[in-house]
Amino acid sequence: MTGSQGTAKIVLRVAIELILKPRLWSTAWRVWFRMTPKRWWKKSPYLPVPSANFVKFRILTMYGDGDKNPKNVASDLMLWLEWCRQWSAVTS
Repeated sequence: MTGSQGTAKIVLRVAIELILKPRLWSTAWRVWFRMTPKRWWKKSPYLPVPSANFVKFRILTMYGDGDKNPKNVASDLMLWLEWCRQWSAVTS
């Protein structure tokens, strides 16, 4: 999935998955806050979203360079958030 249509589908799938897993809401919020660039309101698109370069880097480190269109991003993200939640419980 490339382009804005693919991105919109991924965002929608992630939102649905996250709505169905309230135990991950606080973890998702903390992770989102950490990934948001400082002073995000001073740069376009003027939204608290990670930079495109950061997202590309995370996709590369998660899937490697071979798969340009990963199909399980939403479920993989939920697994990662669950790992973050469990890790946070262990380290606190």
